[in-house]
Amino acid sequence: TGVSGVFLRRYTRKVVRRFEIKTPLVILSGGAIGTPLFFQRAQPPVPELKDGPIGKNLRVHPSAYAVALFPEPVKGWEGIPQGVHLTHDDQPRLHGMGIFVHPSQMAISLPGFGHTHKALMARTPSMALFGVMIEDTSSGEIRSAGSFDEKGNYSLNQEDADLLKFGLRNLAEIFLN
Repeated sequence: TGVSGVFLRRYTRKVVRRFEIKTPLVILSGGAIGTPLFFQRAQPPVPELKDGPIGKNLRVHPSAYAVALFPEPVKGWEGIPQGVHLTHDDQPRLHGMGIFVHPSQMAISLPGFGHTHKALMARTPSMALFGVMIEDTSSGEIRSAGSFDEKGNYSLNQEDADLLKFGLRNLAEIFLN
């Protein structure tokens, strides 16, 4: 029992090295996308999974976040970046969480261009981020379309879209009060 595989060059997909690990237990943790693709591409195929639900009922826990600019420094990169979790009594599928990302990651999602964007980025020490995530009722499917390609579909239903909007409105109220 164990696992074997190959390391590939990034763009050419040329095999660089083969490996084999012998172990009595293998735990696969590839997430909602990677795990079904792994089983769909498995060679030899896993007989018990051939015609099963692998890749169906995809749930992605949609999320969004708000950024607030404060008059004083927040320095969200210091300390625990996800140290707060909020729930809403009337919406058990809605979760709020304190988040923070490195300014280089924040840069791609903030508005502006050129000098305007640079001026906003200079204020990142005074920015706070908070996110909302929902336990979705929407679902989709992920399918392997070959060795390194995948095809997926997922559409957010109206109920989930409304819950996400509700969460963002609540975030705005928290930041504005």
